[in-house]
Amino acid sequence: MSSLNPIHSPITLNPKIMLYTDDHFWLQSSKPNIWYLGLTEFFFSEHGKPIDLQLPLVNSLIQKGESFATIEATKTVSDLIAPISGKVIERQENLSLPDLNSEVWLICVEANLNPSEFMNLDDYSRYCSPETVTPTSL
Repeated sequence: MSSLNPIHSPITLNPKIMLYTDDHFWLQSSKPNIWYLGLTEFFFSEHGKPIDLQLPLVNSLIQKGESFATIEATKTVSDLIAPISGKVIERQENLSLPDLNSEVWLICVEANLNPSEFMNLDDYSRYCSPETVTPTSL
């Protein structure tokens, strides 16, 4: 994921500095309080190839824990639940769904957040590991 985003890349993606969520989002800051948000490879392996995506408009406010977008994929239709609260300041325009993958950011949000509330790459990798799934966590 270190290559430039083929869609539109104001940032160079670097998995080692990204933050990750248990809902399979990644976040990367381009400057203080500016966060690019995308979906991880694990998300796509679980949901399938995207068919349709509805993103919020620029200047929309998103609220942590609430739906901010909808994605239809080959395996499921899902509301995307915001991992952060803030104002959408940019979104992918003219996104070709076949190009949507873990190297493509979806929206850029102006937000104050505490990085310690998220996982780093090592923690996220362990979280997605089959060994971490137990009957009580299903």
